[in-house]
Order: sequence, then structure tokens, then C-alpha cells
Amino acid sequence: MVSKVKLIHRKVTEQSKVIALVLKVRAIFFDLGGTLLKLRRDRIFQIILEDQRIDVPLRPIHDAYYLADAWWEDVYGSKVLSGEEEEKAFRELDLFVLQKLGLAIDRVKAELLATMVHKRWFEVERTIQQELYQDVQPYLHNLRSRGFILGLISNASPETKEIISKVGLDDYMDHIVISGIVGVAKPHPAIFQHAVSLTSAIPDECLHVGNSYKADVLGARRAGLRAVLIDRDGRYPEADCPRIRRLDELDSFLT
Repeated sequence: MVSKVKLIHRKVTEQSKVIALVLKVRAIFFDLGGTLLKLRRDRIFQIILEDQRIDVPLRPIHDAYYLADAWWEDVYGSKVLSGEEEEKAFRELDLFVLQKLGLAIDRVKAELLATMVHKRWFEVERTIQQELYQDVQPYLHNLRSRGFILGLISNASPETKEIISKVGLDDYMDHIVISGIVGVAKPHPAIFQHAVSLTSAIPDECLHVGNSYKADVLGARRAGLRAVLIDRDGRYPEADCPRIRRLDELDSFLT
């Protein structure tokens, strides 16, 4: 004989499956750098170092930033930061990059360089051509025509809104959430919860797309959103989550 508890559990499970089938994706949030916008931070960093007569190839800087991202998420991802605290966190990220480059400089010099990188970042960034991935605008246009709510969730300083506008992303986004403005960064659930609160959807009806497993996938999951990893460079073949290489592959997860 099937126990009453088992019958209740079966009923709840079946109801959950029905709800999952009924709840379709209504809102889609995207990460910015590495997801929609081509990352040029290696070139920005390189230019600032070149001004100090320090020559470093782009590839080591690029690789150092990937390591720095994981470190930053571990140290600061669970914290709510004030604007001043977030500035300090980004300076420490740049210091981490400098240390990973193995430059023949002492700690004091590295800290001075990290401060300089932070101060000059947006000055130099404005001189760099910002470019969206080729599939971004056509696919965002497609999603808007289908009635999806679209949003952006980015770990970045407030000035990043200037870049977002410059590349035309604000023409597609209903909501733009920047960590430097709201005071909390991915993977903290609060930044995702804030983004969802701006919409008429509930977390189960929201999907987040990003290129960082920790910040985007784990962060979104903890906040109750669905998550898809965009892995344009094929870095995460073993990731335990839905994974795409280009945006139009996202359609498979929009039911």
C-alpha cells in the first residue's frame, strides 16, 4: 500500500512539473562584457602600462583577468558594497592582475600602478572602439519583436552606462542594472532580485545569460532565476548548466 505521505509527495511533484511547464520565460537578462560586448580590458590595461614604459602582450593580460574574475567573485561576490567599497574592490582586482603578470616591481609600485589603472580606466576606454558581438543586435531585435522583457545586469562602475549608450544597447533594454549604482554585485542574489523587481515577472519566469559560471549562473540560480552560460570561447565544456556558443542558440531555453 502506498503511504499517505508518498501520495502527497507524488501530488506535489506532479503539480510542480505542471507549473514548470506553464511558466514560460517572460524576462531575459544579459551580462555585458564577454556576453554582449567584446571585452577590451586587456587593451585598456596594456595602454596604461605602455604609458609607464611597461610592455606586456595582450594575451597574458587577458588570461590574468580571467583568474582575477574568479578571485573577485570569491572575495566580494557575497558582499553588499558601497560605491567607495566597490571602487576599492576594483582597484584590488587590477592589483591582482598586475601580480599575475609577474612584473619585476615591488608591492608599493604595484599598488600605485593599480590606482593609476583605476583612475585612468574610463579616460582610456573612451579612446578604444567598443564593439558588440556580431550576433547581438539582430538577436535582441528578434527578442523584442517577440515581446520579451529585456534587461542588463553588469558588474561595473556607474560610468559604464556611457558605454552601453554608445554601442546602442539602451535601445533594446527595458532595464539596466549596474553594480556600481545599486551597490551590490553578482553573484549576490540581491542584484538579480533587484532586476526582477523592476519587471512584472517572477523569478521563475526570468532567465539570465552570462559568460561567468560563478557570477552569472550560480548567482542567478541562487536568486531563483533560470540561467544559461554563454561560452563563446569554449572554456567551460564540462559546465553543469545549459551552455551556448552564440545567442541564437538561446531559443532552445525560452519555453
